[in-house]
Amino acid sequence: MLKSIKYLWLFLSLNIAFQLISDVTANRLVNFGDFTTSVTVLYFPITYIISDVIVEVYGFKVARISLYMTLLSSIIAGLIFQLILLLPSPGFTKEITVAYEMILSSTPRILIAGWLAVFGGDMINNYVMIKMIGFFNVWFLPLRTITSTIIGQLVNSIIFYTIAFYHILDIYTLTISILFGSIFKIGVEIIFTPITVIVINLIKRKELPKTL
Repeated sequence: MLKSIKYLWLFLSLNIAFQLISDVTANRLVNFGDFTTSVTVLYFPITYIISDVIVEVYGFKVARISLYMTLLSSIIAGLIFQLILLLPSPGFTKEITVAYEMILSSTPRILIAGWLAVFGGDMINNYVMIKMIGFFNVWFLPLRTITSTIIGQLVNSIIFYTIAFYHILDIYTLTISILFGSIFKIGVEIIFTPITVIVINLIKRKELPKTL
């Protein structure tokens, strides 16, 4: 059956790509006016849009497998990033080595925070998308994508910022970072909702007749 699903691999590849990009840049804090947050708020919401497409077109079980594969890729990459930094390097590459360490080095705390946040947020996002139909008989797609994102992004931000930056940022800054990061990512989802709906409907027409 999976051989007839042409576009799933594209979405899975994009999901893994944006996850790995976020892993490397998650501890890069930036200022938006008076607010401090992770730079990943600019592109991590794309993973939630991709998750919405996967769960709506291919179902919760496939979305769960996609999440597991994305997390596995992230864990493998994270471990390799840390291992290669332990290898000795020649003296004439000192500047390059330092640059690599600045970009790729992450504390176990950051890595674990990211993995738990992705798992919790994405699982909640997908679960809400599906259960809004079964529990509340809500079929209106934009409402489900936005609602699931609000809950999923809040869970993601709370888990990540609390584990990664507790005792690094003061409580006020940490709370503002969680709220601002969540609001920013939810805003991105809302802005892209029309495109998300168009993509979902287009992929459904192309994929579902082949999988029934």
